Amino acid sequence: MRRLGPALQALVYVNPLAYGVDLLKHALLAEWMGAGYGGELPVLLDFAALAAFAVAGLAVAARLLAREGGVARAAFRERP
Repeated sequence: MRRLGPALQALVYVNPLAYGVDLLKHALLAEWMGAGYGGELPVLLDFAALAAFAVAGLAVAARLLAREGGVARAAFRERP
């Protein structure tokens, strides 16, 4: 993320996978942090971003499921 241009950095920040990968970098490469490896964002920010993406995804899924009438109704709907 350090060497990306501003447009690509903006795309990285809206990608939830980037925060998960950054957490893995913290966990696996922490001992090489002085050599320029390791996570680039604070661990707390990674966890908060992943939680926010999870809550947003759950809210969208619940809304879409409610619009269909629930799991049972969608599963047993008569098909033409």
